[in-house]
Amino acid sequence: MYEMAQRLPYGDRTPQYWRAHAEEARARAEEMSNPEGRRIMLEIATLYDEMGGRADREARYAATIGGFGKPDVQHPQHIQPDRAAPDGEA
Repeated sequence: MYEMAQRLPYGDRTPQYWRAHAEEARARAEEMSNPEGRRIMLEIATLYDEMGGRADREARYAATIGGFGKPDVQHPQHIQPDRAAPDGEA
């Protein structure tokens, strides 16, 4: 579980990144004359907002376990054992 928390599923895309896209999608929806297109664009904006919320929760969770994204953090050996590669593998 700790190892999984070390990976941010959205890469370097911050909550602000996703929320900015949501705002842009809403702005484009306002420009649309087609009701179905507008509805779809507003759904996309909602999904971007949800991605922002997920990224925010991931960042908060990572902060509670400490060391998120810091290469100098030492992880417990039982999480990331130092194993030699089998013969023939690099």
